[in-house]
Amino acid sequence: MLDIEQLLSSLGNVLAPEQPVNEAPTPALPQLARLLELPWRPEEAGLNLDEYGFYLAILSPNVGRIAVRDWITVSLTQLRENLRRFLTATSIVSPWGERVSPQPIARILQAAQATNPNLTRGLLRCAYLGESPPPGLRDAAVLRFRIPSVLQDPREGWRVQALVSALKLVSFYGKEEARTMDRLAPQHARSPYLCGRLLAILEEAQLRAANFNLNRTIVDRFYGAASTAPAATFGGLIRLATVAHLPEVGRDVRILLEDVLSMLDEAGGFPRVLTLPEQAEFALGFYHQRADFRSRRGKRATDQATGSDSGNQEAGHGEEEVTG
Repeated sequence: MLDIEQLLSSLGNVLAPEQPVNEAPTPALPQLARLLELPWRPEEAGLNLDEYGFYLAILSPNVGRIAVRDWITVSLTQLRENLRRFLTATSIVSPWGERVSPQPIARILQAAQATNPNLTRGLLRCAYLGESPPPGLRDAAVLRFRIPSVLQDPREGWRVQALVSALKLVSFYGKEEARTMDRLAPQHARSPYLCGRLLAILEEAQLRAANFNLNRTIVDRFYGAASTAPAATFGGLIRLATVAHLPEVGRDVRILLEDVLSMLDEAGGFPRVLTLPEQAEFALGFYHQRADFRSRRGKRATDQATGSDSGNQEAGHGEEEVTG
């Protein structure tokens, strides 16, 4: 049963990063999400919780003084529902497909390098009051996501995850997709999402053909073009993969490529131009598919290490470092 005191003591986890951004997240925020799913304790269920309020003052420095920028008040019953909806919408699989976890507000803002105070205020009101997330957050996240150094540097994994969390939040808040799109959704048949998946598949083919011994992939050069003008970009990428990469890869990648191309054809083919909301969906598809590939590689490496000697284990670890 839900302990209200435990709930209130955990609310700060929504605001701040749990620990340094280059480390794996602690269980604090996922624990809060699970806490919100519990029923009220019997002794509290008989209370009229709408009569009990939660109050939050948003402060900022102002010429040597402290200014109140916003004042939030909400009943405990509604607060619980609002936070549950927010944490569901910000939950996203990690870049390596290991776990699904919600992202705190401070980390999302840091990842997007969002300095507009209205974005901070909008996210707080979304989390605690259930208001729609600020659309400007999507614009900032899309622009940061397409930077090659962000996408390709393993040290930026925390940022990529937080950016995709922001894109998912703005795209699907309050919708069923907020729950179902926290990881790869093979049945999601919208063309922007499929185009994002396709780019990740073509990158995987390139990596496998080179035995993962690459410092740069097609993503470094073509992500921006593919995510804004798919029709003009993917023809050349598919021809390159057909000649140089696909003959060297496993059957599973070729079948997956054919399946996604078939779904794209049914969805109307490659869009000529993608709007910013569609670019957000493209990023989600790319991220989901890439995380799924990485998760499979990790599982294969674990299975191989279980039945091999220590020398083989070290070799497998070296390969995984290259793929980061």
